[in-house]
Amino acid sequence: MKFFHDDFFEKEDNQKIQESIFKWLLSRDNDAEFENHIREEPEISENQHVPDITALADRLRSCLQESDDLPKDFTTLFNTNLYKFDTDLVPESIDLYKTLGIKHEPLTLIPPQFETPMPQ
Repeated sequence: MKFFHDDFFEKEDNQKIQESIFKWLLSRDNDAEFENHIREEPEISENQHVPDITALADRLRSCLQESDDLPKDFTTLFNTNLYKFDTDLVPESIDLYKTLGIKHEPLTLIPPQFETPMPQ
């Protein structure tokens, strides 16, 4: 009987059912207290069964949908403005040197200074 099993009580506050049954069995005024306790609790609805999602994910099915006809010149499908390599933004970046007050000079290599720990 899985009614009093640990897995059952860990789900959805089912421990309240156990407590109310034990109180009803151990009390002297059995009928009145148990009926009042049931009236205070909300109604228990049936469980809604969820399909096994992992099993459904293993059985993928393709969608049979017709695709649109491709144009004769397929290069019209590419948007060249999204990814491009040009020098349009170079003048704006040079103006940023003046705005930020930084000298416009080529980058130089800063030699690294490594500190090696020596044993004492």
